[in-house]
Amino acid sequence: IGVEMADALTSLGIGTTIVEKLPQILPPFDADMAGMVQAALEARGVRVTCGAGVTGIERDAGGRVRAVRTEVGELGAELVILAIGVAPNTEIAANAGIELGARGAIRVDGGMRTNVPDIYAAGDCACATQLVTGAEVFIPMGTTANKAGKVAGENAAGGHAAFLGVTGTMIFKLFDKEAAKTGLSLREAASL
Repeated sequence: IGVEMADALTSLGIGTTIVEKLPQILPPFDADMAGMVQAALEARGVRVTCGAGVTGIERDAGGRVRAVRTEVGELGAELVILAIGVAPNTEIAANAGIELGARGAIRVDGGMRTNVPDIYAAGDCACATQLVTGAEVFIPMGTTANKAGKVAGENAAGGHAAFLGVTGTMIFKLFDKEAAKTGLSLREAASL
């Protein structure tokens, strides 16, 4: 989302800086691919600062944003977009006795059923199976949420649909280029 917003803002002539806490932008991507994306951003005038988390946002006396504080200094700003990822909001489910899995998401079977009878979960709060490894993962993506939601809905209505899992496919347009990932990055494969 942050890279896509940088594309949109830059295309409107708005000076843009990406601040990434981790050592590279696009952490799910291999470093060489992320480096190509960073080079494309910088070629269009986007400043990219990696390895520096945001520690605060400064406002003027009128409450308008004036700067972003980072671990390596302060950056002037008039607009801040937080694209920091998604954490599943599963407190209600956990309190109801529903089992949680990867990264605190709701554990489901292939029919999107939880461990509690007649309770289904899908979308950005539910786990999925990584099709390459067979591991339980939490990869919140709109396309996944849509497919899993259809399966959960059909099964809640008495059907027998199955959601097999995800490969972790991500794709986006950046200026005149496109970048994509599917399957495992080298880092993910090395950790097996």
